[in-house]
Amino acid sequence: MAEVDDTDVMMNYHGDFLKNDRKNSRYPYCIVWTPIPLLSWVLPFIGHMGICTSSGIIRDFAGSYFVSEDNMGFGRPTKYWKLDVDKVCGNGAATWDKAVHDASEEYKCRPHNLCLDNCHSHVAMALNLMRYDNSSSWNMVNLCVRSLIHGKHVRITEMASHSLSALLNLRFLDLSGNQLALIHPEAFSIPGSPLQELNLSRSLYNFTARSDLTTALRWGGLTGLLSLDLSGNHLSLLPPGMFSHLPNLQQLYLSNNSLVAVYSETVSGMNHLEVLDLTRNAFVGFRADALQELEKLGNIRILLGDNPYTCSCEIRNFVAWLNESRAQVDVDAVRCASPRGLSDTRLRGLGVQAIGCVLPVQAEMADLTLQTSYVFLGLVLGLVGMVFLSVLYLNRKGMKKWIIEMRDACRDIMEGYHYRYEIDSDPRLGDISADNVGRRPQGHLGLALSQQLPNDTVHVITDTEVKQVATSPPVNL
Repeated sequence: MAEVDDTDVMMNYHGDFLKNDRKNSRYPYCIVWTPIPLLSWVLPFIGHMGICTSSGIIRDFAGSYFVSEDNMGFGRPTKYWKLDVDKVCGNGAATWDKAVHDASEEYKCRPHNLCLDNCHSHVAMALNLMRYDNSSSWNMVNLCVRSLIHGKHVRITEMASHSLSALLNLRFLDLSGNQLALIHPEAFSIPGSPLQELNLSRSLYNFTARSDLTTALRWGGLTGLLSLDLSGNHLSLLPPGMFSHLPNLQQLYLSNNSLVAVYSETVSGMNHLEVLDLTRNAFVGFRADALQELEKLGNIRILLGDNPYTCSCEIRNFVAWLNESRAQVDVDAVRCASPRGLSDTRLRGLGVQAIGCVLPVQAEMADLTLQTSYVFLGLVLGLVGMVFLSVLYLNRKGMKKWIIEMRDACRDIMEGYHYRYEIDSDPRLGDISADNVGRRPQGHLGLALSQQLPNDTVHVITDTEVKQVATSPPVNL
């Protein structure tokens, strides 16, 4: 058995078929098609066609007196039409291979005519010789039409669990141009982690596949991966820590996506990264946390060109980072997309006045003036308070006298209320006239004398009687 060079092993997945090296493709019982440069761009239904043997080897009429084998003209197949071997008249695979062989031998003796006798005619002769589908009327026209109807693009849609686990020497895996809708978390799991380069450009079909990829990168055990290409997948968000399980990653290609921001921990864990490609995305600027993430990468090559940057005052931190960063940035390609006056202007070296930061400076001055006004108001109020306290201190004696007088006045009022309450609460004093109640000295004297009378007699001493007692002569005993 021939010795295999481990550094040159490569896997390409296309459709239902497996390409196990860089040159050979295997499409058993198929008609294959590939575009012709320029001609197929103008007329998409025109291309180069070939037919494969039962083992998948391609035979195609590539030019006058020449039928290529396993090296299709104009490049690898991009579409295939898988035929049913049971519709071949005769001994199945043997009849198929004989018809392909005989048609190829015949066309080795014919000149190539683009309009009348071409690669489609070669395939039609093979189908007529094997009487495929019990028909011998195959020609370039119906073959072209039916291949357009039944042909499938060379793509796959699913990566199952441990799909590559048996490929212990796999170094390079190319899945670009597919339509992956489902990726198992352990799809890339290979014992020993030999995979070094993984190309998934233009291969993630929907949002589910993009979510599955995050899980697959985490659980795939890709510790030896050096290069990862995710360009052209319409990525709009990179979850935090998406690449943290790829510690040896050196090249990360994220171009031609829809990324609008780099978030915290997006590129964490990639201590050996050398190239980060963020070109042709939807970045209009970078926030402070994004710039911190990029600065953590150190002296690496960061490609940021061909993004629609908006050159306003909000981008001033990004401009400052471009002027001061250690990273090797493609500064010539980092240009303004708007406003119109700064269109196609390099961001590096752009002044703050050019990007409209004059008005924010004025706003900062206005805020400073307002703060100064608040400080001045506080000082004035403090001074007024000190003057007020000084006045109170200098007039402390007069304030004390005023307080004492107020206290006495309140006490007199409360005594009057208390006296009135005593009169109103005693039923024996209910007949006392209001005039006598209002006279405080006489009232107290009358009340004192009346309390000395018997309980069934109440006599009130009037003012006249009091005067008579006071003026009567003393009685000699």
